[in-house]
Amino acid sequence: WQGPSPQIDLINSSFYEGFTAGVYTMVVMDQNNGCKSQTTTVIGDNRIFPVVTAPTTYSFDCGNTSLSITAVYIPTTGLTYQWTSITGGPIGTNTQSALFVSTPGEYQVVARNTINGCLTKELVRVGNGILVANFDADKIDGYATLTVNFTNNSASSSSVSGTSSITSIWSFGNGTTRTTTSNVSTSAIYTQPGTYTVTLYTGKGTCVDSALKIIRIDIPSKLEVPNVFTPNGDNSNDLFFVKAANLTEIKIQIFDRWGNKIYDLVSDKGNIAWDGKNQTGKEVADGTYFYVINATGKDGETYDKKGTVSLYR
Repeated sequence: WQGPSPQIDLINSSFYEGFTAGVYTMVVMDQNNGCKSQTTTVIGDNRIFPVVTAPTTYSFDCGNTSLSITAVYIPTTGLTYQWTSITGGPIGTNTQSALFVSTPGEYQVVARNTINGCLTKELVRVGNGILVANFDADKIDGYATLTVNFTNNSASSSSVSGTSSITSIWSFGNGTTRTTTSNVSTSAIYTQPGTYTVTLYTGKGTCVDSALKIIRIDIPSKLEVPNVFTPNGDNSNDLFFVKAANLTEIKIQIFDRWGNKIYDLVSDKGNIAWDGKNQTGKEVADGTYFYVINATGKDGETYDKKGTVSLYR
């Protein structure tokens, strides 16, 4: 007899015990004439292991005390199976497709092929879920009055119900709040310049979390032009004062009634004040003067103003 390695050859025996899968050959010789004959047989490997597929990790969804661990088996028949708790947690309802557990821990399922005794083990870890508060703002800076839209992206670690049943409390930093029970979008209006802290508080079961963003609001550009001033030295309305805010540049030209330019100035400081004197420092006469003002605001607003101002001493 000859068998596959590590089988040992055997002679002068009609019986040969095979322990290894493979091809076995028996050679028979007639000692009277030396004639030989042989035959072969194959011993197959019947070790067909079950295939068990299950997610390796699960999480309780923020205080949920019931969780179903599912597994898929191949083949679907001819198997026995058994769930056990590696860490000593309680075992709930035990079915072939699912195990219901109530505590975190490590759980193992053993599937056994009833035909050949082959078995497969699969380990599943169950942990406590978490909640992560998160949101986006379509703007984080701008000019009053500004509407900011917020998108709630908060979710728990559950892959099935991660965004459901979340209570969200918004504090917009401007004295207004809002409470929602789902991840809905919301908005806030900021009418005054300043720095605002927007905070989102979330809760789901035993899980809580918070997130915040800073919104910065600046004053809008502005340009106001007076129509009369009295440069007589009494410290009251002595200047033709152009009130401006948040301008990147302002240019002013002033003409007398005959079209002569008597004042010309470009400034990036914003405010302009004319004291009633021409470019050489001499006081101009009482009367009506014409101005042309061009300016650009930091918020993109443009100003092109033309008008008259009366000067009285």
